[in-house]
Amino acid sequence: MIPCGVGSFELAKMAVAPESRGLGVGDKLMKACVEFAQTKRASTIILESNTKQEAAISLYRKYGFKEIPLDPKSQFVRANIRMELAISQPSQ
Repeated sequence: MIPCGVGSFELAKMAVAPESRGLGVGDKLMKACVEFAQTKRASTIILESNTKQEAAISLYRKYGFKEIPLDPKSQFVRANIRMELAISQPSQ
């Protein structure tokens, strides 16, 4: 999780080792990322990926990430999808 502006984090380089895939590790990582952003009072999480990463894209959508326009200044040459999650803050 990389700060990228006021109230926003970029989820960068999240991966699960091949031998650990299908065990819910990605789900736990994503939950931890969202909870981290909530503790920092963030309003959004942004990520860039490639649609060839079907399992990852499915996980992002499961958590509510929505596709947004690509960043023309992106440093990720292979990225062909950019997504954003609006963070809701837990009730006090």
